[in-house]
Amino acid sequence: SYALAVRIQDRITTRFGDGRRVANAQSPGLVTLEVPASFQGREAQFLNRAQHLFLSEDSESRAPELIVELEDPQAAHDSIGLALEGIGQTVRPLVRELYDHPMNHVRFIGARTGLRLGDEVACTPLEAFARSSGDPLQLQAIMELGAAQDLRRAGRVLAQLTHELNGKDER
Repeated sequence: SYALAVRIQDRITTRFGDGRRVANAQSPGLVTLEVPASFQGREAQFLNRAQHLFLSEDSESRAPELIVELEDPQAAHDSIGLALEGIGQTVRPLVRELYDHPMNHVRFIGARTGLRLGDEVACTPLEAFARSSGDPLQLQAIMELGAAQDLRRAGRVLAQLTHELNGKDER
């Protein structure tokens, strides 16, 4: 319905618009998006976050449930992480608790979410994944560190990893 399209428009604009309209309900089945300035160069990340937004304004109340759901090996971990990102900065304290979680996939999604929300502390668990040769999450961790926005520590970690890898290649 058109009313639902308007709700989607309003939710996306409220969450990402920074005072500007970034979503426009064109018809009952079409909401067009404009990538906010804060996501320039990271358009796919914006689209993923927008697709995983909760329509209700009280989405923060779902965060603890999502954290618990991450522990289910069959859960859609990437989608849960994106939903947490969509909730925003208020989830950082909950996500930070996952940085030491015993389950690798939970620790990774927690750290990725924290990093994407600007938490430099998330670099520590991602660095551990990036350094873990043979780990299936190693490349993803390196890519996340490389895509980090305005986090000097992520850049330092990558520079150090590159130096170490180059040093190994020279031997």
